[in-house]
Amino acid sequence: VHQKSYRKKLETVQSSQPYIVELKYLYTNLASLVSKFQEFMLIINNLKPTIILISETWLKPIIPDSIINIPNYTIFRKDRTLSRGGGVCIYRKEKIEVEVLEHLDSSPIESLWLNIKWSELELNIACVYRPPNLASEDDVALLNLLIDASSSLKNLIIFGDFNYPELNWDCPSPTDGNTQSANFMNTYISTNLLQLIKKPTRFRAGNNPSLLDLILVNDPGLISTIEYEAPVGNSDHIVILAITQMNYRVSQTYTQQDKRNFPFGDYAKINTYFYNMPDIPDLDLENTWRYLLEKINNCVDQNVPIAQRRNSSKPWINASIRHDINIKRKLWKKYRSSNAHTDYQIYREYSNVVTTTIRNAKKQYEHNLVNSRSNKQFFKYIKNSLDSKVSSLLLRHPDTGELVSNPEEVANLFALEFSKSFNNEPEDNMPTLPENLRNPNTINTIHINEQKVMDTIDKIKSDSSSGPD
Repeated sequence: VHQKSYRKKLETVQSSQPYIVELKYLYTNLASLVSKFQEFMLIINNLKPTIILISETWLKPIIPDSIINIPNYTIFRKDRTLSRGGGVCIYRKEKIEVEVLEHLDSSPIESLWLNIKWSELELNIACVYRPPNLASEDDVALLNLLIDASSSLKNLIIFGDFNYPELNWDCPSPTDGNTQSANFMNTYISTNLLQLIKKPTRFRAGNNPSLLDLILVNDPGLISTIEYEAPVGNSDHIVILAITQMNYRVSQTYTQQDKRNFPFGDYAKINTYFYNMPDIPDLDLENTWRYLLEKINNCVDQNVPIAQRRNSSKPWINASIRHDINIKRKLWKKYRSSNAHTDYQIYREYSNVVTTTIRNAKKQYEHNLVNSRSNKQFFKYIKNSLDSKVSSLLLRHPDTGELVSNPEEVANLFALEFSKSFNNEPEDNMPTLPENLRNPNTINTIHINEQKVMDTIDKIKSDSSSGPD
């Protein structure tokens, strides 16, 4: 019995009980995703959001997605190209269907708009960054964009840093004057949007806390919970965790997959198990399948060990660093409870220490890796650092002009385009090659024997990674 026969163990579960579909959104302004990526990964592993939205990514087109890859997520980006800073991005967990809303991609505005579908839930989400020195004409374009989106999209959730510290969100009201903040507030009141953030989101030494980051929705029931977490690294913006909960009562069939370490299975016992298995009873097709599945599952349980879960954290992140991160979060909560300047100073100093510790731990890990004799570990680290799943590929259908994101449809479009490269070859005899084009050289006879094969195998490095060939 071949081990590939047991690659998957599937158990069908029927459920007609109420269940909750929960989507977690993590939003923050990072002011450089790359520089804070290591600690940000720890927060992602801890909070496990479904959707991640970041303003001020400071990414450039020359920075590949692999540098900021988060396992089991794909990224969508809109980078600032002409100057430093800015930019937005959205990560989404795999298996969530996503469509980029291109008609809302207004070029002067740093924003990203997605339609997402998960289970029976369909939402429109956006991440926006409005710099404090935005030109007047671009500010008007942003207001028109919000009006257009709020009137045309259902189930809309907008996350972003809008940089209006002077606005009072405790009691929004029409504002006199022609300032940018007054125009924003008056536009907000004229739409069906509701702003959900009520606490300060930016804390900087020497300045009063301010509310810059907003969550705008056109249905207050879209967000059930909002949590305020400590900033990432030395960022002065907090992390916001928002949750959408939906209740369903449907009969649903789903699968649960056990992760088994098949290379370490006892295949001698597996062969014996099936060799000695009694004849299959005379049953109908459905019951015969159930009988075989039960036997296979029992055999797998007895002879194939369960695989240990792989840690998605970086290898230099140890228990001590995780402990430091937890202390940092506690210091932040203490400061938010007391609002004392001394508590903020303690938090900020400890946060800087944690950032330095993480950076030094990564440098030390890479230094040890370079100086070690383990080529296998070195190339594995390089491969994991550079190979990543990037943004879902989007193609424009040649007939309809619509964007296609479904992997199967994308593959079919590639196959269709590839097929066009073939010519209809004539069916008559192949033409004779002219003498002046013939190559007089011939390949010498190659003698292969067992000893040559063994000598070649002995020269293969055992610590190098095998390629796809």
